[in-house]
Amino acid sequence: MKRLSGRTMVEALQQGMITPEEAGAILGGLLRRLHALPPRVPTDPADRDLHLDLHPENVMLTPEGPVMIDWADAREGPPALDWGYPL
Repeated sequence: MKRLSGRTMVEALQQGMITPEEAGAILGGLLRRLHALPPRVPTDPADRDLHLDLHPENVMLTPEGPVMIDWADAREGPPALDWGYPL
């Protein structure tokens, strides 16, 4: 496990370090990168690894870039579940 340094995205928003538009772009980019990876144990070729709880409190803004944290709800499935789209 790697120790992260930096602020959560919500802290950066509250302190005016990033705008809501920038936060939305970062969240969308993280999901696109996650869903581009092949799933670990695919049961359906369209399934991907899902975070299922991505919001500004679950992103650390580190010097190396944004990092998703809190994977307690993660599983595999259709990416639409992470985006909040109806299936």
